[in-house]
Amino acid sequence: MKRKLVLALGAASLGAVTLLGMGTATAGAAPAKKSAPAAAATAIGLNAGKFYVFKDDNFKNGYYPFATSDGNFANNKWIGGEHNGRTINNGTSSMKNTTDRWIDLYADADDGHGCGGARYSARPHSVDSDLTNNGFDNKASCVRFR
Repeated sequence: MKRKLVLALGAASLGAVTLLGMGTATAGAAPAKKSAPAAAATAIGLNAGKFYVFKDDNFKNGYYPFATSDGNFANNKWIGGEHNGRTINNGTSSMKNTTDRWIDLYADADDGHGCGGARYSARPHSVDSDLTNNGFDNKASCVRFR
């Protein structure tokens, strides 16, 4: 009788552990996967959800990240590279858009009525290693997220 009781209690315990998800089957469960854009951004050393401009072609010699629109680049400084600490205004040569949004760069800073002048548009999750072919090399002064 005691043996049947012990076996019944053991089986009940095992069933409770399995129902509660405390068994060893869940202990080694794989972590949730990142979305494809987030994984791609992380793989190239960038955070997903930001728009990056770079000082030189091919994403070199300094970068600056944007999470929101910015009407005037005059106070923004390059991070890293040989141009570290210098203004990014009129100095962008390549870009990476790791956001889900369209991004517009403008040649003229916001004068109180919005950004203006020539415009360059970047699709969500896009890159451009050389803005020269778009006639927008070293022209960006303002960025707008759509």
